[in-house]
Amino acid sequence: MADRGRFGADRDYLGRLGQFDVGYSSGVLEYTGAMRQALEDVAPLVAGGGQFFIAIANDQGRWSRRWRMLKRIYNVLPGFARKRYALAVMGPRELKFLATFILKGRPWGYFSNIFNYSARSLRGMSY
Repeated sequence: MADRGRFGADRDYLGRLGQFDVGYSSGVLEYTGAMRQALEDVAPLVAGGGQFFIAIANDQGRWSRRWRMLKRIYNVLPGFARKRYALAVMGPRELKFLATFILKGRPWGYFSNIFNYSARSLRGMSY
């Protein structure tokens, strides 16, 4: 079984990659829910004298604090409760989006967005 870091990194795999002169992460590590641990897991991939660049989302004040709190709660929940929590948090938002599409006479547009999200997403995330 793979040795997984707190944010799910496969440390055995990371250890086999070797080291690089330049490391770059854009819009990834801050979404792990354990950014410090994520940085500790990937920092050894950068060779001595190398440089590591990280681009993170900008702070949007109240909204950023809200999402941070929601993510922290999600990450401390036991596995069986996570989907229920995500549904409780995101359900009202999704219903609002669906209602907007229905009112515009394009309910299929909502579902099309969901099905095509991963293909369009440059962030590499599923819906």
